[in-house]
Amino acid sequence: MSLAQLPISFVEALAIGKQSRAGALGLLMYDYLITFDLEVDVVWRQSKRSPLCWLYLFNRFFPLVWLVLDLGSYMLHHVSVVGEFMSLLRSHLFPGGLRPPRCIIYLAIDDFVVVVSTLAVQVILQLRVYALYRKSRRVRLFLTFGCLAEVLVMAIFIGITLANIKGLPVISTNDGCYYTGIFSISAFFWLPALVYEPTLFLMVLWKAREEDWLDHFRGYGTGILNKGFRNPGKLVKVLARDSLIYFVGIFIELVINTVIWAHYNRYINVVVPWSGALPSILGSRLFLRMREAMLFPERYGGGLGAETSGFVSQSTVNFSPTRRSVSIWTRQAVDHDKLGVTSRGFLP
Repeated sequence: MSLAQLPISFVEALAIGKQSRAGALGLLMYDYLITFDLEVDVVWRQSKRSPLCWLYLFNRFFPLVWLVLDLGSYMLHHVSVVGEFMSLLRSHLFPGGLRPPRCIIYLAIDDFVVVVSTLAVQVILQLRVYALYRKSRRVRLFLTFGCLAEVLVMAIFIGITLANIKGLPVISTNDGCYYTGIFSISAFFWLPALVYEPTLFLMVLWKAREEDWLDHFRGYGTGILNKGFRNPGKLVKVLARDSLIYFVGIFIELVINTVIWAHYNRYINVVVPWSGALPSILGSRLFLRMREAMLFPERYGGGLGAETSGFVSQSTVNFSPTRRSVSIWTRQAVDHDKLGVTSRGFLP
C-alpha cells in the first residue's frame, strides 16, 4: 500500500518509528564510544575464556547489529539508484507492499530481539545477586525458577499475539508495517519483567541494608577495625547504586511499553527499538563497573577485592583475572591470612 493512501496519523506513526530506531542506534553507538576505553581495560586486555565475557559481548553487540540491519534496509531506499531499483523490484514482486506474513515475521524478530536482550542482561544481574547472597541454594533455586517462569510467560504471550495477528488489520507499506487492532492482552507480554526486575532490585537493596547493619556492629567507621581490613559493605553499596540506575531506566521503559501495547499500538514501532537498546546499554555498564571493581579496586577508593571476602569470596562467579591482577590478589590473600581470613574469589 502506498503512503499516500494512508491517513496522516498512520504516516506520522511510521515516520516516528524510523526516527526512533535511528535514535536508539545512535545512543547505542555513542555509549559504546564513551565506554570503549573501560571495555579495553576490563575485557579486551583480560582473559576471555569465561562464558560471561562472551555473554557481555552478546549483550553489547546483538541489539546493535539488529538495529543496523533494520535501519539499513530503510536507508537503502533513500539512495537514488539503489532506491529506484528496490522500489521497482518490490512493486513487481509485492504490488501491495510488504505482504502481511512478512510483517508477522518482522514483529516476531523484533519480539525475539527484545526477549533475548532482556534475558541476557538479567543473567548478569542474577549472577550478581547470587554472589551477594553467598551462593545460597535457596537463592539459586529462586532465581532459576523465576527466570524460567518469566521466559515461559513471555513466550506464551508472543505466541498469542502472533497467532491472532493474521486475523487483525495489518497495513503493509514500503516504509514498514503498521499494526492495528492488536489485542490489549498482548500488553501482558511485559508483565513478567515488570514483576521480576523489581524483585531482583529489592534483593540487592536488602543486602545493602543488611551490610549497613553489620558495619555498625563490627565497628567500621569508628577506627576500631580499620587497621585490619576495610569495610566489607562498600562493594555492596556500589552494587546497589548501579542496580538502582539500571532498575529505574528499565522499569520506566517497561511501563511505557505496557501502556503503548495496551492502548496506543499504532506506536509499537516507536518503543520496540528502545526495548533492545536500553537493556544492552545498562547491562553492559553493570558488567563493566563490576569488572572494573575487581581488577582495579583502587579506582573505588581502595581494596574492594580483599575487603569483601566475608560475603562474596565463596562465589564461583569470576572472570579468571590475568597476571596483572594476580599479584594484587596474592598480596591481599597474604594480608588476610595474617588476620585469619581467607579470600578465595570475587564477583564478576
